[in-house]
Amino acid sequence: MKPTIAWVPVGLLALAATCGCRPDEDNARYKRVKEKLESPKENDRAIGAEMARGISHPKHIARIVPVLIERLDSKKERNPWTSLYAASSLAALTGQDFGEKRRDYQRWRTWWYEEVKQKLPKREDPGEGRIKRLNANRLNSQGEFHLAGNNTVKAMDLFRRAIALDGSVALYHSNLGLALLKMGDYDGAEHRFDDAIAVNPRFILGYLNKGTVYSDRAAKRREVAVRIRQAIRDFEARGDRKNLASARASFKEIMKKIHAEEERALDTYRHAVAVDRGDRLWAAHAAMGRVYMQRGDFEKAVGPLERAGQMRRNDIGIHRDLALTYYGLDQYYRASREIKRVEELGGKMDPGFTKKVEQRVEEMLKSSD
Repeated sequence: MKPTIAWVPVGLLALAATCGCRPDEDNARYKRVKEKLESPKENDRAIGAEMARGISHPKHIARIVPVLIERLDSKKERNPWTSLYAASSLAALTGQDFGEKRRDYQRWRTWWYEEVKQKLPKREDPGEGRIKRLNANRLNSQGEFHLAGNNTVKAMDLFRRAIALDGSVALYHSNLGLALLKMGDYDGAEHRFDDAIAVNPRFILGYLNKGTVYSDRAAKRREVAVRIRQAIRDFEARGDRKNLASARASFKEIMKKIHAEEERALDTYRHAVAVDRGDRLWAAHAAMGRVYMQRGDFEKAVGPLERAGQMRRNDIGIHRDLALTYYGLDQYYRASREIKRVEELGGKMDPGFTKKVEQRVEEMLKSSD
């Protein structure tokens, strides 16, 4: 027999009172969410974690909260999207904001199983909360100013202070992530972008910036791969079999890591496309196209880049990428048109590349005569 829950936080009751869901609808949602969260399929668990924020009845909230908390346990849940969405739903359902520990499994367990049974969550004075939010917004604006001026350390301090005052704004976490990324702290930046997504699963900048972490890491490793490839050529020329074998093994290993980073980037950009409803959707498509371009997979690159170009017709970078992609697909007329569009918008292509395209077009015209 299941134990009855004798206590429900006031915040949950208030949330339920403001929702227009009928009891039967909420009961059906609760059952679907619970089934998804307990599914062996990773994608189902992620969907359930995001759906959970729509539950409104206090009885159902009280039952789903511990299930969501278990999805934060990294030993049990290996899908990062599930834990991110679970943290977001927990904050929405309970009104709790643990700042930097919003995705901390143990912190939520302590609150739910110990603190909740002892006392109600402290209710903040509305006036005091408004002042905190205004100060946090001011600190974030100052941080953005310093970040633009390359005073990254100062910007980081301001973003952290903004988060300490109001951790419920995804932009503050994302801005701190950008500062850390600028400092070369990829792991720290990734964590902050995860925090931004946990605060607001529909904050597309969190996904785009997180994808940048992976694509930047892949680009850094590609630079190393180029040097290893050159070393392989040198060893081959000298007949150095011992070092050649070692270099080839290193090249194979680093290419494996590059591929893994790019897959993570692509997965993140796909999530951005899935959640976005605003005017930044083009950026996710463009980012996916560039990852495929880096791989030399022009057939997969062209679709996302064309979609990005349709949404952002005057973006020089997209037209430049399309020119390179069409050339890689032997579509020289199209490549030539994209080069002209780049020039019309005030941009420039590599002269050597432009000349190659012009030569190819001339050859095609001659062969058609």
